Amino acid sequence: SGPCGTDPFSVVSFDDTDLPRGLKFSMKFLTPEQFEFCRTLCELGQDHLFDGWENMDKQERLALAEQLISIDDEMEKVGGLENYIVNAQKMLSPKYYDAQRKGMQLMNSTLRGWSPSV
Repeated sequence: SGPCGTDPFSVVSFDDTDLPRGLKFSMKFLTPEQFEFCRTLCELGQDHLFDGWENMDKQERLALAEQLISIDDEMEKVGGLENYIVNAQKMLSPKYYDAQRKGMQLMNSTLRGWSPSV
């Protein structure tokens, strides 16, 4: 089911002019659920997923949108893809890292500089 609403313009905090070009051009044939989910991923800093969409045909874009929603559905037990990304961003942030450093010195060498990406 995913974190999507039915209105592709329901998220006010994100400017659609910031959407990747290929995703903007896909609005006319993606379902409202597909578009909103893709838009949410962009809001979460995952807009790289839509690089090159303007060079893909309609069926390829639809298939990729469905694949992303399918991954989200499979991750429902852990809060979905959105929750995964938000938690990863939190855990990799310097503020979280500094707060945890006292008891978790291992993170010093293994996670510093990483950024969450799907």
